[in-house]
Amino acid sequence: MAFKDLATQKHDDLTPEQIEAKAIHIFVDTDFKRSDAPGTPIFVLAMLEKLRYIRKLEDLVNKSFHEQMNEVSQIVRAHYVENKGKLTIWGEIKRYYFRYKADSPAIVFDTNGNVIGESFLAEGHASLSVGGKDITSLLPIIGGDK
Repeated sequence: MAFKDLATQKHDDLTPEQIEAKAIHIFVDTDFKRSDAPGTPIFVLAMLEKLRYIRKLEDLVNKSFHEQMNEVSQIVRAHYVENKGKLTIWGEIKRYYFRYKADSPAIVFDTNGNVIGESFLAEGHASLSVGGKDITSLLPIIGGDK
């Protein structure tokens, strides 16, 4: 099954390996606070929310932890350079959180791709709902999917 199909498949229908692949991601932390972008409509933040994540890392599932760390280090360095250290609206990139399993602590990387610790950070995110139903995933992304 292709990874893109995992995104739309119900959780109950996934194998443990597919659930693990779906959980892998890197959160790009900018220490953003709502007050950093006064007057910015929440729907704009929700549309740009995807910029704060690096996904499509399913190839890491079958690699050793050491190989994962090396590859994530390279991804982090490349992402930082490509974005010139900033994310649209979100601000200056401070650190990266690599979550390799849903129930594990995130491995924290600095902007040079060095491991600096681990954290059980609860990643905040902007979302948009209508009638109590989250519709954020239905919004188009502005600025491209990273």
